[in-house]
Amino acid sequence: VISSWIFSPIISILLTISLYFLIRRYIDRIENSLIKVIKFYRLIILASCSFIVFVLGANTIGLLVSLGLVSFPHNIVELTYAVGASLGTFTLSKKAAINVGFKITKLGYTSSSSVMLGSFLTSEVFTLMGIPISLTQITMGGIIGLSLLNMSNKSTSSNVRNVIKNWTMAPLLCMMGSLVAFESTSA
Repeated sequence: VISSWIFSPIISILLTISLYFLIRRYIDRIENSLIKVIKFYRLIILASCSFIVFVLGANTIGLLVSLGLVSFPHNIVELTYAVGASLGTFTLSKKAAINVGFKITKLGYTSSSSVMLGSFLTSEVFTLMGIPISLTQITMGGIIGLSLLNMSNKSTSSNVRNVIKNWTMAPLLCMMGSLVAFESTSA
């Protein structure tokens, strides 16, 4: 599981960059028809969002529900998580979306579609292997991968370094917090 936290963002970076160039090549071929470009972007954004939501349910929600089932019945766990996810989406997601979509790097239609598809494909492979991974981490991996294409911008490189620093610290802090909580409850 620990190695998946290291390799899944790297795989997502490589996949996202590859998808970006593939989508960009297709857009360059059809760019003389604005209607085709708009239809393509609508289709790819809808498909990639649907895939991400599917993977979120299959990987992240499945993992969380399994943890909650230790203490509560299935219907209470699912309802509680659904309410929590909805509240989080409506109250906190705007700030996160602005930070990710505009402050780390500027995401357009091609780059955001590449990130979502790369994240979906990476997560789907790990989910099929039964390995829980962080959807946030692989999505940020894809965004960082696209940021690497634009590292000449000083604020971009500073933001990427900050994300990588926090990326490293978060699991370590969670592990220490879990150990402290476990030790305090088992004593």
